Amino acid sequence: MYPKICLLMLIAITLVPGCGTSPRARSEKVNNPVQDPLKNSPQVEPPIVAGDIIPAIPDGAQSDTAPVTADVQAVNLAPIALSEKDSMTSVSLDTTNLETLVLMCGSGPLLIERDSNTQTISFTAEVVSKASGLDRARELASAVSIAIDDTAKGRYRVRLIEPQLVDLETCDVKMTVTLPVDENLDFDLDIQDSDGSIVVDGFRGNLSITSIKGSIQVLQSHGKVDISSGDGTCEVVGLEGSLKIRDGNKDCHVSEITGDVEIWGREGSLEVRYITGNVFLIDGRDGAVIQSIEGDVTLYGFDPSQCNVEGVSGSVIYKTGAP
Repeated sequence: MYPKICLLMLIAITLVPGCGTSPRARSEKVNNPVQDPLKNSPQVEPPIVAGDIIPAIPDGAQSDTAPVTADVQAVNLAPIALSEKDSMTSVSLDTTNLETLVLMCGSGPLLIERDSNTQTISFTAEVVSKASGLDRARELASAVSIAIDDTAKGRYRVRLIEPQLVDLETCDVKMTVTLPVDENLDFDLDIQDSDGSIVVDGFRGNLSITSIKGSIQVLQSHGKVDISSGDGTCEVVGLEGSLKIRDGNKDCHVSEITGDVEIWGREGSLEVRYITGNVFLIDGRDGAVIQSIEGDVTLYGFDPSQCNVEGVSGSVIYKTGAP
């Protein structure tokens, strides 16, 4: 009986927690507690707030750097200054046996006028060139020239030669053609212009003008006039001869014409006044003002409500489409 009881007590002592181990082992467990994972993690430096910033220059100290004024800023933003050079070149042509003159006048304005003090036809180019440097501006100005080609008997071609430009360079050329005041001087003039205004004053002979861009004025002239204009206004005043105008998208005003008038495809205002002859207007998109016509008036593709027709001695006929 007693041995069995002793065996049960021994088993119970062994199963009780903490019992059956040495004091040293229990001490080691107490002295090695579970470590906090955040304790040994990498530490982040605290952020720097405004109060912790030390200025490089203390308050009240004077800086040796001068402030940039508004004038200096404007200079820094301004474009590069270009040097400017003015020049002039001129050539002349004898009118003996002259029958046809072809004029290729480039991109600048053209003026054709009469002068009682000249006996020949003179061609003058006034040049204003701009480039980054006076030497380059002079080079551009000197590159402008006028060439006269004898293409056939009685037929001459005059060409304005202009330089090639780069970057911000400009070369503006105004060409003036001076004709003698000679009632017997009668030749055909063919103007081929790429850009720029054209003014023809007092020309005698058949006149043809082809212009891509720029205004056209023909004043107090004698002979047949044929104009093909692109982007630009057109005005013909005081012509003794027939007039034909084609293809334009700006205003067109003609008056005091002795001869038939034919105008095709104009955008913008169209005014035809004081005509001794028949008037044919084709495809006027913005209507027309027609006054004081000694002859018949025929309008193709016009809306009558957009037309103001007064003082026509002949018939006024509206037609659809084109002739």
